[in-house]
Order: sequence, then C-alpha cells, then structure tokens
Amino acid sequence: MVTFLVVTCLVVWIISGPTVATVAGTTAVAIACIPQFIDTYREPWKSPLLSWSGFMIANALVTAGGAEWSIEERLYPAVCTLLTTAVVLLTVRRYWTKEPSTMESNI
Repeated sequence: MVTFLVVTCLVVWIISGPTVATVAGTTAVAIACIPQFIDTYREPWKSPLLSWSGFMIANALVTAGGAEWSIEERLYPAVCTLLTTAVVLLTVRRYWTKEPSTMESNI
C-alpha cells in the first residue's frame, strides 16, 4: 500500500507540480498512519511514548518555525503534528488499559 502511495505521489508531482504534490504526500502519510493508529489502539503498552512525544514536539516546532504560512511550508508538519498527537494520546491509554497477562495460569 505504501509503495502504491509513493508512486501515486510521484505521478501527481510530475503532472501537477509541487503544491499539489505536497497535498498528495501529506494525504498519503495520513493514510499510511492508519495501521499505526489501529496497532496503538489495540496495544498501547507496546507503543514507545517517549519517541512519539519527541516526534510530536519536533513536528510542532517545525510547524511554528516555518518561514511563511503556505501549503508548502506548513501543511505537512501541521498534519504530522496532529497525527503524532493522536498516536501519543492513544499511547497514553496504556495507563488506563490493562495489559493482558503473558503468563498462563496453572490450573
């Protein structure tokens, strides 16, 4: 699926130029993140909270530090900030969701 999204983005870039390619690439990243959302929702204790928090902060800083408010400068990091924030929130659920026991009971 990711390979298909990459090829699609390249074709869009060749045909339509960098602005539309930025929108297509950002959309592709959002679509490619869906399996991560599902995995993190199902097993939040397996998701690295510190790493995702770092990505969230980095994306927020890139969004805030852009030279101008344009699609090329702000769309991708802003969407990535939202995506990583969603993953962080799903990961934080580990404190309210019990991890299934890995030990089998001896009955």
